[in-house]
Amino acid sequence: GMDEGMRGHDGGEVSGSIVIVQSVGQQEVISGGDRSSDVDQFLSIFSIRFELGILEVFRMTVTDTSAPEENIWDRILKEASRSVAERLESKSVVIVGDRNSGKSSLLAKLQGIDISEINKGVALDYSFLDISAAPGDDDPVSRINVWQLEGEPEHSDLLSYALNKDNIANCLILITLDLSQPWHLSSSLESWLSVMKKHIRSIEADLSEEEIHDLKNYVTWEYQQYVEPGTGSAIHQTKKKKSIEDNLLLPLQEDVLSDNLGVPVLIVGTKSDMLVNLEKDFGYKENHIDYIQTHLRRICLKYGAGLIFTSAKKEKNCDVLMQYMENRLYGFEFSHKLQLLEKDSIFVPAGSDSPEKISLDFSNQNLSKDPNDSFEEIIRIPKIFQSSNSHLGTLLNAEDDQDFLGKHKEWIDKEVVKEKEKKINDVLGSNSAEISSEIPDRPSSPEATSTSSMPKIHTPIPLSPPSLPTSPISVSSPDREHQVLAEFFNSLINKEHRQPVTIPAAARKGDNPILGKLTIPPRNPDARPASPSANRDDIVKRIQNRFT
Repeated sequence: GMDEGMRGHDGGEVSGSIVIVQSVGQQEVISGGDRSSDVDQFLSIFSIRFELGILEVFRMTVTDTSAPEENIWDRILKEASRSVAERLESKSVVIVGDRNSGKSSLLAKLQGIDISEINKGVALDYSFLDISAAPGDDDPVSRINVWQLEGEPEHSDLLSYALNKDNIANCLILITLDLSQPWHLSSSLESWLSVMKKHIRSIEADLSEEEIHDLKNYVTWEYQQYVEPGTGSAIHQTKKKKSIEDNLLLPLQEDVLSDNLGVPVLIVGTKSDMLVNLEKDFGYKENHIDYIQTHLRRICLKYGAGLIFTSAKKEKNCDVLMQYMENRLYGFEFSHKLQLLEKDSIFVPAGSDSPEKISLDFSNQNLSKDPNDSFEEIIRIPKIFQSSNSHLGTLLNAEDDQDFLGKHKEWIDKEVVKEKEKKINDVLGSNSAEISSEIPDRPSSPEATSTSSMPKIHTPIPLSPPSLPTSPISVSSPDREHQVLAEFFNSLINKEHRQPVTIPAAARKGDNPILGKLTIPPRNPDARPASPSANRDDIVKRIQNRFT
């Protein structure tokens, strides 16, 4: 430090004055006696260094015996030391929630940034909130590190950077829920609570049993220390994490803090201004909102969490949220009470609710009488969203490209073969139909009617003719008559080996009307016989030409 009085060269007492050199050749006296042109000498020079720069302070002596005034430099040192002493330890907030649930918009509102200028992060995003001792104070006393997980539970491994054993005692978990789609509230909340519970369990593996016990005891103690504002005392005083003995805790009711994570939890319903649209678009009534908030409050009881509905667009409850976060992290005084009347501004601080209050509010709605009823059965997805959301939750694993193409190649090959066979059958069937159309139908007779009706012949032409029988053919049976006709047409194809068809006398006499009308053209002796193979090749070539 500096002496307020110093001895001059003549041994007498002199008062001092401080001179700050602002620039070369320019001086300004801050305190002390009168400036004098008869300065005998400089007795001492002091150089003091600070965080924000270097000030060179000169003390000069003058022949003045007036009483010393208060040293302004000492006052600056005292203020600087007091500012450092009043700085608080930094805290952390981990924000999780579904994609497009309003996390970034809510954080921008807390930071005082225009929502239209925000940029959404990827995977894990970092930002901060400066905490001031008083409103409008530019000098922050602490900082809240805000970590935001971008809506994908698959990125939960990154939570180790935001919440770990080093900051778990100074952290708060904030879970956002999209109130514009209330049918997903319960499943979304349970999913993110499960993610955070799993992550905290992994942290506990690196903590001692005593540390885990202290964390959970502190959450329980803080929950039980809630005091309604306006009763003459603040909710919490400025506090520091410390060990809480078991004898300081009261017995808990059933289902209260049954899932104590050891970290304060805050459930934030975003887009509360959209609750009005639910009534217009989907017919939601006050009963629906009452059921939703009682269901969420019941889950909050299990984790000792607070519940608040906010709207960044309409700036509803955003200031309440910020003050409540400061209260939970730093213990600053908080004056907002439990609020359940305005459905879009619900606020339930941790410790203010109870199973009896929830049961009373639950009885005011008529959608369900059993609290254990499935939330999805009461708050159903509107039909307009059912078709678009029917595929959600189903994971499709893509198979290997070669396996995929191989399966399709086999299918394509089979289809090509089937198509070729179909075309061949169509050609053969049409040729058979042309031949059979030249043969008149057999008239019905009493004998044929009594036995069986003879069907029309649509036999495809075989490429290789069967050998003709040498034994006489009897026409008494319709099957044998059919065989005679087939042999006759086959013989027309193979002219070289054609044999005369033996027609029984009964047929020649007209007993058989079909055979009686058949005439065999005489063989031309000048015609050149064709081989059976040539006839078959000609037929096959005609079929192939038709396909191409």
